[in-house]
Amino acid sequence: MGQGRVTRARRWWVSAPAVIRRSTLVLLVLGSALVCTGLWLDHIHGWTGHEFLINLVSSLTSLCFGVPAALLVFSHLGNAQEEARQKERARAYATHEVQEFKQTLLQPFSAADLDDLVDQASTLRDDLRSLRLMHRGDPRYGPVLEGINTRWNSMLPGGPEPRDELASMERWRHRVQNQWKILNDEVRPRAVDFNLPWLPTQSNADAGQAVNGLFTEEHFPWSTGEPRPSRAAYFCQDLIGLCAAARDLTSMYS
Repeated sequence: MGQGRVTRARRWWVSAPAVIRRSTLVLLVLGSALVCTGLWLDHIHGWTGHEFLINLVSSLTSLCFGVPAALLVFSHLGNAQEEARQKERARAYATHEVQEFKQTLLQPFSAADLDDLVDQASTLRDDLRSLRLMHRGDPRYGPVLEGINTRWNSMLPGGPEPRDELASMERWRHRVQNQWKILNDEVRPRAVDFNLPWLPTQSNADAGQAVNGLFTEEHFPWSTGEPRPSRAAYFCQDLIGLCAAARDLTSMYS
């Protein structure tokens, strides 16, 4: 406990403005000098008949010790209030950018919310993985592929032409990348500085990897101009990872 008090006092001292620290040192030295002088004069009976001077020196000595204490306390309170205001601004900024990220993820899809999108993408991913294990001659292949196409078109209503869907998803993945860059490069450091909640290190890295996956040919179904089922499973997995990060962040900043 004693060590904690020393650490706290040291933090107060370091955080105080330089002018207050200098003034405090001057006043403490002056106060100590007055105390020593007063004790010496008292020892030699030098105060006799100087009651007014006694009161004056006593008041001045009290000021020399009281003013530094008051300056340090008020400085600490001012710093604490400013830090609280900065922390609140950092939280508001994080809340806004997290909501932007969430809305950006949902924008091209038919899902009502992140949970709905995760459910749709998970079902598609699992069906696509099953399809990859089937031979085209398998009687289950046709119905499974038809179900995949139906769910894909339901999850991602495209334009009247494949190129419209391609253009839309190109714009979407760049918006996702830009929004994640804001979260990771601007919001996260401020959250750490002000001891605000954030994703665990591994989860944050996984989300960044999922964003990078959107710009990998093997993970982007539209890399050749039209959706490719062989790449759609990777895309769904990246989408699930991004939704998980957005969902966790939304629970922290809502």
